[in-house]
Amino acid sequence: MSILTLAPFAFVGFEAISNSAQEFNFSTKKTFILMASAIFSGLIFYIVLNELAVTAAADDYYNWRFYIADLPYLQGLSSLPTASAAFKALGLSGLYLLSAAILCTLTTSLIGFFTAASRLICSMSEDRILPQWFGRINNGTPRNAIIALAAISIFVPFLGRTAIGWCVDITSLGAAIAYGYTSAAAYKLAKSEGITKIKITGLVGIVISFIFGSFLLVPNLLTFSSMAAESYFIMVVWSILGFIFFRRLLNFDDEKRFGKSVVVWIVMLFLIFFGSVMWMRQSNNQSMEAIVHNVSTFYSDELAEQGIAKSKYRQEREGRYLKGQLKDIRTSLLNHSIIQMILIMLSLSIIFNIYSILRRREEQAEYDKIHAEESSKAKTLFLSNMSHDIRTPMNAIIGYVHLAQREGVSASEAQDFLKKIETSSQHLLNLINDVLEMSRIESGKMELEPVDTDLVKTVEEVGDMFSTQMQSKNIDFNLDTSNVKNKFVLCDKNRLNRVLLNLLSNAYKFTPEGGKIDVILLQLDKSDNHGTYELRVKDNGIGMSAEFADTIFEAFTREKTSTVSGIQGTGLGMSITKSIVDLMSGDIKVITAPNEGTEFVINVTFELQPEPVEVETAESTTDDNIDFTKKKLLLVDDIEVNREIAVMILMQAGFTVDTAANGQEALEKVAASKPGDYDAILMDIQMPVMNGYESAQAIRNLSNPKLANIPIIAMTANAFSEDIQAAKDAGMNDHISKPIDVSKMMETLKKVLS
Repeated sequence: MSILTLAPFAFVGFEAISNSAQEFNFSTKKTFILMASAIFSGLIFYIVLNELAVTAAADDYYNWRFYIADLPYLQGLSSLPTASAAFKALGLSGLYLLSAAILCTLTTSLIGFFTAASRLICSMSEDRILPQWFGRINNGTPRNAIIALAAISIFVPFLGRTAIGWCVDITSLGAAIAYGYTSAAAYKLAKSEGITKIKITGLVGIVISFIFGSFLLVPNLLTFSSMAAESYFIMVVWSILGFIFFRRLLNFDDEKRFGKSVVVWIVMLFLIFFGSVMWMRQSNNQSMEAIVHNVSTFYSDELAEQGIAKSKYRQEREGRYLKGQLKDIRTSLLNHSIIQMILIMLSLSIIFNIYSILRRREEQAEYDKIHAEESSKAKTLFLSNMSHDIRTPMNAIIGYVHLAQREGVSASEAQDFLKKIETSSQHLLNLINDVLEMSRIESGKMELEPVDTDLVKTVEEVGDMFSTQMQSKNIDFNLDTSNVKNKFVLCDKNRLNRVLLNLLSNAYKFTPEGGKIDVILLQLDKSDNHGTYELRVKDNGIGMSAEFADTIFEAFTREKTSTVSGIQGTGLGMSITKSIVDLMSGDIKVITAPNEGTEFVINVTFELQPEPVEVETAESTTDDNIDFTKKKLLLVDDIEVNREIAVMILMQAGFTVDTAANGQEALEKVAASKPGDYDAILMDIQMPVMNGYESAQAIRNLSNPKLANIPIIAMTANAFSEDIQAAKDAGMNDHISKPIDVSKMMETLKKVLS
């Protein structure tokens, strides 16, 4: 049975090692036939040898079963069944022939073993699992590996004939475990790749390995013990040596290839604990059998001395009784061993569950570290790009200011310089807005503010913004919204504008003169008061590589820096666009190729709204023009230069302006004024002593209702939607964002003062 369990694993193992050698050239189609033939012929020869042995039992035994049962206690020629049978059949000639056959068998076996094992050791040396000394080749021969194997093997013969049985036991068990592990790996890989045939093969291999492994490990599973006590002891020692070797291996594991699988650790510790328990169980069982045999022999000798002879029937009856008692003892030992192993495995399971948790935490920490490093690298690259992109408009602003300050500059030249300064300033503001917007997205603070929106009008308005630029660049610009049936929807108009502006801005920048840009808005579907729309922005510009297209929606990325391409940008526009589309529960994809243009396709669903009814109101027919020369404002700002600029702009519009440097000073001035002294307050937010929110709330709490209800407008760099809401919550009437857009500021003042 031991040979039968070992044969398939040994053949497959040696055949696989041989196939891994470069000089080996053999068709794997013949493997199954050879393996089946080897197993069958080996089994037949082994059975024949055993039959030959039992046909010639020792002279002292009339029944070969008793002879086989007494083999562990025999010595000399009678303790070797095959040699004893050969001697009885052919005399000394039989022993000579048997010795020659054994010598030939050992020689060929050793050659095959050393060849296969040395190749395996060389391969392990190449993978740095073993020191390089083992893998050195001398004239085509792995001499060092063979020397190491011989040094290990030379001690085996001195351990006695049973040592070969121990080696067979351990080799069989190792082959079963390795085969099962390989089968499990094949099954896992095939499952991930959906290969049914290999999945089935892997499952079969796992089952076969489990059956053979159980047969070898569990005593008396098939009514007899499969492994000797020494085999269990060797297994434990070998496993401990494996741990020591693994400990050494980790020192050289720079790539962290080993130590990741908790299953391997559990199996190794299981073998150590189980082997220890079984070794004690088998040792106790062997001691018990020896004691019973000695007591029985002593009892028989005593009876013989007293002239009492045992009948054949009594001998057989005593033999059956003693075997029954031994069987009960073995069963008891096995049951206690199993209970002990269950307790040990339960403890191991808890330990490795804790280990798995710690390991997952360690892996997560490692992942977070790598992610942080990658994010840091991306942001470093972004800052490098931003440094250039910010310095470009700043250089223009500083340069044109210097030119405008020269003596003899004409009014037309100065006006031209100012226009260029304004253009550069607007570009710088866009850069800052992109960075702030990305910061809000990453912190999860960006939220949609849906309003009734005319989709068609929104798209056409954005198109109108670019029409002049398109004409100046001689770009064929087409906008088609004819396939939209339900144009009134509920959506965040400002965010949708941002998406359209980003897409059209990119298309314009990366399309050369004489190119073509198409914007198409389609309505795909309508159901349950919702409409699904598709927006396409297509150009025939420079396009993108496939590698960059995969990262186009990642933050802080650009295919080329502005220093190389000459095209300015932060690398944030498409990331912001993707985030907005995601917030709208839509999707966006890109179709592109180098020098073939780019097309962005957005699909999104909006809630439909009824078409608004136009009603003529008094407000729409009344002239909103207000005489600012009769209005007085209180301007509150802690930065002197901001106050100077705002005062000049407001006085140029006709306002009378008083100023305050912080919220506390503003509160005191309003509290000391009479109703009508100030028509409105322009309030900064971030100020010392008292900020704008606190000042506005304090003014609203004044005892004089006319003073408490004076219009307050936030004029601040806090320009996000939550900042606007915070201003309203503090009691302010409206919001003007910095840097100041003069026309928007006047529109807001007109609205509030009217």
